[in-house]
Amino acid sequence: MHILAWNFEFAPRRGKALPVLKDRYAATNADIGILSEVRADAMPDGHAIFASPDWAYSAHPQARKISLVSKSPWRNVHTPRSGRPLEGRLVSGVTNAEGQDCLVIGMCIPWSFCHVTSGQRDSERWQEHKAFLAALPDELGPVLETDLPVILGGDFNHTFPRARTNEAAHAMVSDFLARFDLKLATEAPPFEGRLLNHIAVRGATAGSLTRIENMSGGNQLTDHIGVVARLCLP
Repeated sequence: MHILAWNFEFAPRRGKALPVLKDRYAATNADIGILSEVRADAMPDGHAIFASPDWAYSAHPQARKISLVSKSPWRNVHTPRSGRPLEGRLVSGVTNAEGQDCLVIGMCIPWSFCHVTSGQRDSERWQEHKAFLAALPDELGPVLETDLPVILGGDFNHTFPRARTNEAAHAMVSDFLARFDLKLATEAPPFEGRLLNHIAVRGATAGSLTRIENMSGGNQLTDHIGVVARLCLP
């Protein structure tokens, strides 16, 4: 099974970047994609589900902070509608890949300046980020009470190992993963400390990783490189 995690940086339907992004997505033959910062009307082929369109920022009506794409349909779809800090940044569902049902969770953890210099402008640096992580266990605890293989991914806004991000915030991510027995699959080269979109798993074994470049002909398609992880199910 191949799982992709990437950021489309809200590439619009008529933009020059979108055809290249979609071609690179298709070339991976990913069974499941976890895509941050997308437009709902500009998605790769497949069955897509999205977080709420409201994440307390002014945005294009089609903009979504996190989405999940699968070759198979989704069921048991859940996304919080409780406002900040989770709404618009979290979505989960069950889909089938290679004959196996899997619980997939996509999240977009707020960046360090969220609601500091933009958005609601009522927070200090890292405040919204930490509030999101603090709220995750209560929100996802019931969802994670499953015997299905679990795939969690999205924009973590951290590198692994930690490079320049807040130490306490980075530890909160690691503590959450450990609490729910989720193993990070993307803590390895060839990412040169640049990978922000990650994949963690439970009930599956992580294999090879493939880097997806974010440049094309000297032009930046998106501000994130991407990754495809090969997973082996029991």
